[in-house]
Amino acid sequence: MAQLAVLLAPALLLTKDHHLLDAGLGVAKWADALGLVQQMVAVDSAFESGSQLTVLAIGLTGIGVREAGRFVARSPVLIGLGAALLFMLLTEWRDAARSRLVAGRSKIEEVGGQALERSADAFHRRNEAEQRLQALVVGPAGTSPTATVARLLAVRSDPMPTATIADRLGGSKSAIRRHLTHPAFVTSNRGVSLGRSLL
Repeated sequence: MAQLAVLLAPALLLTKDHHLLDAGLGVAKWADALGLVQQMVAVDSAFESGSQLTVLAIGLTGIGVREAGRFVARSPVLIGLGAALLFMLLTEWRDAARSRLVAGRSKIEEVGGQALERSADAFHRRNEAEQRLQALVVGPAGTSPTATVARLLAVRSDPMPTATIADRLGGSKSAIRRHLTHPAFVTSNRGVSLGRSLL
């Protein structure tokens, strides 16, 4: 399991195995980790759905305006009514039309501002959840020397000699040996491996 998590890194390894947890290769609080993932997915799906609905609304509005224009262009009566309505809006109904436009514009700005605030708040919560989740994710690089050794050994199926581990990680053999006392590591005459083999 540790090998798969490291190979797929970044990955979220949900486990109760204390050897993996102690080596920094897993998350024991599954509900917390899955709750963070759920928060991120909810914001992403809401944003994607909103984008698709906006594109659809703009497209349908454009089609409606185009078809209405074609319909009006075919009828001289509708052209006359449209011209009369436009004339009335520019003369007699100008003040009423202007006040309705101003009221409509302020209402649109108010609703748009509220929607923008809600979107910004949702993205802020998503970023916080992502940062908290990053601390739980098995990444390509470890945060502790023990986790770094564990990640190196997790990608191998056969034991690795201590000297090879020291060469790969750029440390001394004595420093590596101190980290290999952790119960997650199994030492044999062929080298060190992470956990016991199931084969």
